[in-house]
Amino acid sequence: MSETPSAPSSGITMTKVVFWFVAFLIGVIGLCYILSTIIGPNRPQAYNPPPAPTLLPPGVGEVVFVGKTTWEVVDATTKSAISGQYGDVRPGGVFIVVETRVKNSSTTAETLLAPNLEDDAGRTYEVTTDLDAAMANEDQCTFERMNPGTIRFCTFIYDVSRSTSDLTGWRLKTTDMAGSGIAKDILLVKVAR
Repeated sequence: MSETPSAPSSGITMTKVVFWFVAFLIGVIGLCYILSTIIGPNRPQAYNPPPAPTLLPPGVGEVVFVGKTTWEVVDATTKSAISGQYGDVRPGGVFIVVETRVKNSSTTAETLLAPNLEDDAGRTYEVTTDLDAAMANEDQCTFERMNPGTIRFCTFIYDVSRSTSDLTGWRLKTTDMAGSGIAKDILLVKVAR
């Protein structure tokens, strides 16, 4: 009898097919798990630091160093009239009266200029030029020459065109008496710190 030649064996057995099929399934499951942790709903969120707090300028009762000048707003109020030597003085809108403590911390005598006032909309107001209101102001310090180390209590009166009783957002625009160009704002309300 003659033997019929058999086809060469390719080496593929049922055991190998099952092994590779199981390995393929495990690989697919592993890949799905990895992708779900990267882009899935339980993915760890990237760290986003909280926004930096908004730093408010100092307010009433806080000492502020502006170059070689020390400022403190002691009190700020609104008034519908100021009593003077010749009777009541009435504003065009309302008077804002700012009581301050100012110190010349430089080594030379300096001239104090009145700071401007700014409202919550950015409008600027200068000290009132009403002569009667100025005469009623006993603590007026504008253009006063202050020697080194001198401390003065000064009152600045502003006639603002709009009526207001809430000073939130209003700020005193202080400057350095020594002319350094340094300026800082002081809010006309107490600031919670």
